[in-house]
Amino acid sequence: MAEPALLLEAEGLCVDFAGRVALDKVAIQVRAGEIHAFLGPNGAGKTTTLRVLLDLLRPQSGSVKHFGLTLEPSSSAWRQRIGFLRGEGGAFFDLKAVDMLNLMSELQERPPVRRTEVLQALRLPGSALSLRLGACSTGMRQAFAITAALQHDPQLLLLDEPTNALDPLVRLAFLELLSAARARGSGILLSSHVLDEVERVADRVTLIHQGRVKLCAPMQELRLRMPRRVRSVGADGREHVRLIARADAAMLQSLAAENPRDVLIEDAGFDALFHTLEGQGAT
Repeated sequence: MAEPALLLEAEGLCVDFAGRVALDKVAIQVRAGEIHAFLGPNGAGKTTTLRVLLDLLRPQSGSVKHFGLTLEPSSSAWRQRIGFLRGEGGAFFDLKAVDMLNLMSELQERPPVRRTEVLQALRLPGSALSLRLGACSTGMRQAFAITAALQHDPQLLLLDEPTNALDPLVRLAFLELLSAARARGSGILLSSHVLDEVERVADRVTLIHQGRVKLCAPMQELRLRMPRRVRSVGADGREHVRLIARADAAMLQSLAAENPRDVLIEDAGFDALFHTLEGQGAT
């Protein structure tokens, strides 16, 4: 079976801001029908990478290809096939929501074939379209920005922290929209620092920390490699906390031998994972 088409390919991206390394040989790929999560703590280099991928920032070295062709700043064809959501917040506060969406549609040079579907999924009533964006809540503005990114049914989506300010139900609806786009064959690069929201939908994950890629692997492998934090309450009522590589049978048997009164096993989070990867070297 042939591998899905490669929609985005970046290799060796290096960005230096006045002597401060922002990106160090970053590489990432997105294929058709794939949600690729781009994860890392705030300041890791996610937004800088996305700016390079969109030709909003030129790297000192490295290359970017969209749809198999080297990025050409003078061409608009590749831009028409991409949907982008910026993470710094929206603009156009003086425009009505519908005017902003229409403006983005003109810039995208493609009809907004999925606008109504996205608005309904994100629980935005038709009456909200007449509101000035500056008068909308932060969550509503984010939902309209998502609509602008998805409305023209792009083949490639580049999304920077898209769930910021969304309430839990709208967040779940947004993730369902991404799953539907993947089913239609779109490729999605989802930048986030929140692991649990991408666990629901991601096929592949790239972890970035301090401008360097630490891990690129299927989502299943990331789950297996995530360190666990074990909190147990002993017979004396004291809480004991330890960090383990995995909750396997041997570990559970050892824990049971302690006869704890209560136990909680949870993901230790990115800090612990990155610390582990630093010790092992990037893979």
